[in-house]
Amino acid sequence: MGEVYRADDLRLGQQVALKLLPASLASDPQRLMQFHNEVRTARQVSHPNVCRVYDIGDLAVTDGTRQLFITMEYVDGEDLSSLLRRIGRLPEDKALDIARQICAGLSAAHTRGVIHRDLKPANIMLDSTGQVRLMDF
Repeated sequence: MGEVYRADDLRLGQQVALKLLPASLASDPQRLMQFHNEVRTARQVSHPNVCRVYDIGDLAVTDGTRQLFITMEYVDGEDLSSLLRRIGRLPEDKALDIARQICAGLSAAHTRGVIHRDLKPANIMLDSTGQVRLMDF
């Protein structure tokens, strides 16, 4: 859901992933409130295998609408979906390592009462060292 860009957060002094959310979300007060609650909950999860969410906000757009955005940890790597398309099957040891990291991240989230409602290869990032980060809770 939404487009993601690499950006510089001047307050944090670091690169972040800037996710622009669909305009339809801003026009539905109930969905917007639910989304804010989910982001607040996701921010409580701190684990090496979970992508950190930094902030949520909105800004005025020239046409008078509001653009919602999330800033989160920038992961310099590749999502699992792209990796599988590129190389095909993973070696067994690599697949097991990725599965263990996914389970560790999910366990940390579940301990905080957070459920990942969209777990799929495209929402699993691997950085250059092979560390997994779960995204888009």
